[in-house]
Amino acid sequence: ARGTTSPSCFGDSDEYEVIASMHIRFARVEDVERLAELWLDLYRMTAHFSFMRGIQAGAEERLRAKVAHALRQHNEAIFVAEDGGGALVAMQWVAIQRSDIVIPERKAYLWNSYVVPSHRRQGYMRALMEACERWIQEQGVELGTLWTDDHTDVSERTFRALGYEREGYFMLTKTLARSPSG
Repeated sequence: ARGTTSPSCFGDSDEYEVIASMHIRFARVEDVERLAELWLDLYRMTAHFSFMRGIQAGAEERLRAKVAHALRQHNEAIFVAEDGGGALVAMQWVAIQRSDIVIPERKAYLWNSYVVPSHRRQGYMRALMEACERWIQEQGVELGTLWTDDHTDVSERTFRALGYEREGYFMLTKTLARSPSG
């Protein structure tokens, strides 16, 4: 199970070193507080949308509960990036969902893509997305759907450079190669 054993995309560890100053790994229980903070920052960043009129009282507590719940799910993973000092500076959530109606039957949904402003444009999102895609492929899933509220030129270029194609206002998709073991 994710979180208790090492996924093959990380070899013998739950960490994947991208460069000397960056580590990508699965989120752990001890990350719940920081992930809730990042998620709240992400909400604040997208608060300019007309359908969001602010953050509710008690939101951070509810976000901590949602993060803790996600960490216990077998079909979800939260990938995090640590900088060279060990600070958690980025996150990417992914879930594998099944459908009994549409094809493909199993699809990966990626959301809550976030890098703190001081660490943007340094490869953190690319590294997180690559780790997510390896995990998705190992689950035998071939289609990733990325949900994003961020329509800046930078984020659009980043996701397009990774092979995602815009399919709607909030959605980009990418067909992934099946893992040799999948």
